[in-house]
Amino acid sequence: MKNLSKISRFIFILALSSAGGLFLLVKTDREFINLAPSAGAANGVELRSHSTYEQSFIATRSTITRLGLFFMPTTEELPNATITVAIKRADKVINEQSLSAAFLDGENFSQIRFRPPLAVTDGEQLTVSISVPPILDNTLRLQQRQPDATFSTANVSLAVDGKVQDAPAAYQVFYGWRPSLAVQIGGLLILTALLLIIPNLPLYVLGTSILFIAPALLFKSFPLIDFFYAALALSGMTMLLREHKLPLVPALFGAHVFAFTTWLPLHALAGREYYASFALLPLLISPRRRQLLPVIILAVFLIILFSHWAPLPSFPDQVADFRDIFFDPNQVPDSQKVPGYTWDNFGSYIGIVSATLSLVGLIWQGRRHKLIVLIGLAGALLALAPFLTKTLARLLPLPPAHFIILTTFALAYFAAFGLHGLRRYLQPIRHTKDSVVQTVIVLLVIIALLDLWQVAANTLEYGLL
Repeated sequence: MKNLSKISRFIFILALSSAGGLFLLVKTDREFINLAPSAGAANGVELRSHSTYEQSFIATRSTITRLGLFFMPTTEELPNATITVAIKRADKVINEQSLSAAFLDGENFSQIRFRPPLAVTDGEQLTVSISVPPILDNTLRLQQRQPDATFSTANVSLAVDGKVQDAPAAYQVFYGWRPSLAVQIGGLLILTALLLIIPNLPLYVLGTSILFIAPALLFKSFPLIDFFYAALALSGMTMLLREHKLPLVPALFGAHVFAFTTWLPLHALAGREYYASFALLPLLISPRRRQLLPVIILAVFLIILFSHWAPLPSFPDQVADFRDIFFDPNQVPDSQKVPGYTWDNFGSYIGIVSATLSLVGLIWQGRRHKLIVLIGLAGALLALAPFLTKTLARLLPLPPAHFIILTTFALAYFAAFGLHGLRRYLQPIRHTKDSVVQTVIVLLVIIALLDLWQVAANTLEYGLL
């Protein structure tokens, strides 16, 4: 029986590793340029067979998998002919393809695919050359995009017979991309397989913290402070919850919510990486904080050493909405949810699952953990109460809205107790293990974890796309 158990365990580990490897191999096309056309027939260039049409643009990726152009027919029926589209690098054609006039979609981009993808260099200039045969003369219009503040005309230009036009052609460009969700799922499966071989909590902390910043790593960027914050917050929160006798799975769940929120990545993008010191909050309220003092001092030193420092913004006259802070998945700095101020002042996404379990945990354990309740309430009042926010903005060294991380900490703490309470409710007989209940609990943890990662991915990718 022991040999059979070992064989089954080996097969399971192999299956997890294989599935994880397959997820890591997933590739798809992702748009990195989308210049939609301006409305109206006047915003276009009539295509003639004796003219040359060349659009130059700057590639910002290492590959190009698809190119789209917007052609508008000017007659009801197009002749059966083809448009030639060539991609040039320094006047040398590197790819040439044809578009059939019969399949042109006047309402959308007409796209050509490159198999294999075109290998390009980030920052190099490419030219798209368009030519039509005499039979298509004056039957098509190449739609243009009028210049505005949403894009730079320095990166793209359309030339007709060598003369640069006032407006570029509308176009789309895609590149080969490994979806961050697939990478994170694949990495999580492989990490699970490793943990079955080497059960080790530091390995889990290190692995999940790397997967958290994977969206940035895919763009060859390493947000060191985001990683450091996630690892420190994850390990500290897990330790604190375990000190309060919580089982490992609920403790990790609460630690996920605190460590993988969008709060620190948003502030890091604004140059306030030193806010990573808030990751020390679980250690500072731990009963063992005196023994942990060397760790706290070292962490503060490293945060100061590796952080970029930027001036604090002007303090907002309005406060953000609770829903926008904790539930809105659009967590990027240029979101204008508070008039006149960027979103890095507020966001701290936790999601519906975590928030629901936080409420359960607060109702069940709030009276026993008054300090955590007070910390969360203080953060909410500072960040969300208009009267206090406006008054204290003149007195506090930090914008009051930035203290929303205190509320996130409290919500994460009680989310762990909420999950533990749910498991006790579903499995009331102690010292027994119900595989169905265990599966439900683990699935909730994984769903909430992937939700946190995917929302944070948009924040971590900001400025890299």
